[in-house]
Amino acid sequence: MEQQVQVNTKKHWALFFFWLIVISIMLYLPSTRPWFWLVLPFVTTEFAKAMDIM
Repeated sequence: MEQQVQVNTKKHWALFFFWLIVISIMLYLPSTRPWFWLVLPFVTTEFAKAMDIM
């Protein structure tokens, strides 16, 4: 029989929403829009970890 392991993803969801807020603020403020691309990998990585894709 296969055992299914439950993974706790609460930490990754919290980090995803944190980075989502940061990236939203950066897109809203004109002075930080050019730096938007530096935060994008953190948002996408945490989303993938929260969805348990990685």
